[in-house]
Amino acid sequence: MVQQLKMKGWSVPGIGLAAVLSLGLVVTGCGGGGSSAASTPTATVGGSAGDGPIVNGTVTVTDASGATIGTATTDANAHYSVKVPVTATLPLTVTITGGIDQVTGNAPDFPLKTAVTTALSTITATNANANPLSTLAVEVAKALGGVTAANLTTAVANVRNSLGFGLSFDPISTKIDGTNVASAIKANEAVAELIRRAK
Repeated sequence: MVQQLKMKGWSVPGIGLAAVLSLGLVVTGCGGGGSSAASTPTATVGGSAGDGPIVNGTVTVTDASGATIGTATTDANAHYSVKVPVTATLPLTVTITGGIDQVTGNAPDFPLKTAVTTALSTITATNANANPLSTLAVEVAKALGGVTAANLTTAVANVRNSLGFGLSFDPISTKIDGTNVASAIKANEAVAELIRRAK
């Protein structure tokens, strides 16, 4: 190394070859990126977003204290997926803002919310759709005393039975696919319009 420096016209007076090699070993040992600490186990929270499908929406997952524990963006199919620590304090709230509603071509008029009340240590992934029905269900659960599993179940049933427009499945936990997307969009667009007109 010293010879290479001398060949390039640089001199390193007073520094011996052993010192240069020692410095090289110290620098090589730094920045390996390894960590002796164990990584925190995670679970995946994901689902669909929209009254109509929302693409490029900003997804924020917060824990019971309101601290952000994960973020993502909805994809071209209006789906999102976020890894969160299994140690997060429940309930988790998923909020989706911005993006474009593929039915209207506009940004959503209000944030979409959903909640996770299932212990993350018992699952690897959970479906949590965010739509107008889930947004209302989260607000009803809060009014019932807080977003607990029991209150959210009651709230989902009440909202679906009162405003579900014939929706036959849970708007939060049921995976949206080709077999149910039309009824999900119909019910959620109708509820979104009610919310817009009530504002």
